Amino acid sequence: VTYYIARNGDAGYTTSYYGSGPYNLNIAGPTDGITFGSTSGVPNGQFGNSPASFSVSVTNSGQTTWTNNYVLALYDSNGTNVANASLVGVGPGGQKTVTLNFTLETVPVLETVNYTLQAVDEGVRLFGPVFAVPITIQGTRPIATQPPPTQSADYGSTTLISFTYTGTAIAFQWQVSTNGGTTWTNLNTGSGMYGTYQAPYAGVFQENLIISSVPASINGYQYRCEVTEAGVTIPTSATTLTVTGIPPPPPPPPPPTTGIPTMPPWALAALIGFVFLAVWKGLR
Repeated sequence: VTYYIARNGDAGYTTSYYGSGPYNLNIAGPTDGITFGSTSGVPNGQFGNSPASFSVSVTNSGQTTWTNNYVLALYDSNGTNVANASLVGVGPGGQKTVTLNFTLETVPVLETVNYTLQAVDEGVRLFGPVFAVPITIQGTRPIATQPPPTQSADYGSTTLISFTYTGTAIAFQWQVSTNGGTTWTNLNTGSGMYGTYQAPYAGVFQENLIISSVPASINGYQYRCEVTEAGVTIPTSATTLTVTGIPPPPPPPPPPTTGIPTMPPWALAALIGFVFLAVWKGLR
């Protein structure tokens, strides 16, 4: 004979016992005497699908020491058990602060979801208090692969700076920094996916930035893209562009003339001698 016994009225969790009765089942567990205290480090404002942790204190206000496999279980807003912390060995009146490490669930927008804490015995939720932990989670971080930290392009050529992303990004905005990343300027003068843009740039509202007829003047400039998803905007890392094959500067122009013709010293001496001879002959 198999008996399926719901633990303290929780129809969602059952334990099987084989054979014939009677059975003396102690299913009250430690929750007759558990009190939740303060929490610290609650991860509000982090991105979904990222590591998180927080601490919570609990007190054994019952009459017996917690034994067996008593744990404090953390459940996300979908009811999935995402972390556990042992409560074994805490005696009557004893207090224990435990840290729960888990991965934040994924939400589509910036919102507050309620995680819950509950005492568990051997994987079965025990009847007793449920402690709600409100956690604010941002949408999943859209950036998966950052652009390269440095990139080179030949002078006068066309180059592409790009990155890949996950999620459902709805807006891209490329930016340029001419002072080593201290300040950033949007590469656009209009709006919309195909708004006007500043030469030599194209694709400033898309995931690929195109730079055509690469000029020498942008050597050392840095570029990044701001990606917006679900109301959250985050920038990619910066790429420093190095322009190669820059032609040497043209030679300086000759010095300006004064308007008076010049001649080498020997020619000037010959001219003076010719004039002197002509004058001498004229005087004869």
